[in-house]
Amino acid sequence: APTTTESWAPTTAGQWQLHDIDLSIWDGQRIAIRFIGINGFGNNLYLDNIQIEQSGVQLEIQAALEGPFDTNTNLMRDDLRAAGLVPPYEPYTALGYTQVQNGGGETAFPNVLSASGTDAVVDWVWVELRDATNPAIVVATHAAMIRRDLQVVAQDGRSPLSFKVNPGNYYVAIKHRNHLGCMTATATNLTADAPNLVLFSDPTTPMY
Repeated sequence: APTTTESWAPTTAGQWQLHDIDLSIWDGQRIAIRFIGINGFGNNLYLDNIQIEQSGVQLEIQAALEGPFDTNTNLMRDDLRAAGLVPPYEPYTALGYTQVQNGGGETAFPNVLSASGTDAVVDWVWVELRDATNPAIVVATHAAMIRRDLQVVAQDGRSPLSFKVNPGNYYVAIKHRNHLGCMTATATNLTADAPNLVLFSDPTTPMY
């Protein structure tokens, strides 16, 4: 829109902007959406064609890191979090991991790293979806948090991971900065209907 001190209204298609906002971290919650216009001349805010759509697939992953895993409790220790050594932002971009399909840059919600008990965060992990025909091709990535109870969750500390990909077959891989990564042995059918369960923590799950 042009800079003006007069009352303004859009007159051409080129004066409109299209924005997509990912709301997946609030999946399963009731939310309110508010639009606030801030400008220098008290002019008008125009909104049109607002659509809320469900897209992509969700993953509900369970995994265990061998280092902090306690076989007596089947839980992981959260020593790094307790010592203040888990950063509030994902570390993998800075370590040179390649981001794909809007992956990377995830930041923990306030107070997530303050949680204790079985829901406490152990560390950040890196999750990949790989091509069903050629698993060397990474089609989407997501930095996530792994908790003591083996749950791999989004940055709010509880939600499944959301990927902006079409439903279909994908290899699922998980990595950690100082553990060996693993990947499902076959492509997994991921649907859009509900979170798709991937149990890396189950020894009967075929994986590489």
